[in-house]
Amino acid sequence: MILKQVDIKDAELLFEWANDPITRMNAFSQKKIEWNTHLEWIKNKLRDVDCLFYVGINEDGTSVGTIRVDRKGNEGIISYTVAPNKRGKGYGTQILHEVEQSVYEAFGDIVLVGEVKPENTSSICCFLKNNYTEYDESDKRILFKKIRTMV
Repeated sequence: MILKQVDIKDAELLFEWANDPITRMNAFSQKKIEWNTHLEWIKNKLRDVDCLFYVGINEDGTSVGTIRVDRKGNEGIISYTVAPNKRGKGYGTQILHEVEQSVYEAFGDIVLVGEVKPENTSSICCFLKNNYTEYDESDKRILFKKIRTMV
């Protein structure tokens, strides 16, 4: 898999993925996203120097998901989505793994953080397979973190 930086041409595809029923169900805000709101949001993210935003492309050139890391202080807050027709094939785990080097190159040694709903077992597995540690849990969310280890 390779990660390609998101550009404005990806807006429509990301809009479709964001409004997929399962994506909305697993999001903390389940409200349908309106096109104009999405377009303005994506333009802002593309200008944000504290945001890394990629589309994952598999070996046959197909877009399989998206991942975004927003730097907030010494943390990189992760948000990712696997394309609806690509779920269950390991792309979530792979996209999380692939983004790490880009994050460290851009932001240095920050703590990567993921927030997941407890019922989102697929995302929980993706974080655990990538050696994230669960560090906080409530009935509404589970927080995972990964601190870079130098070898």
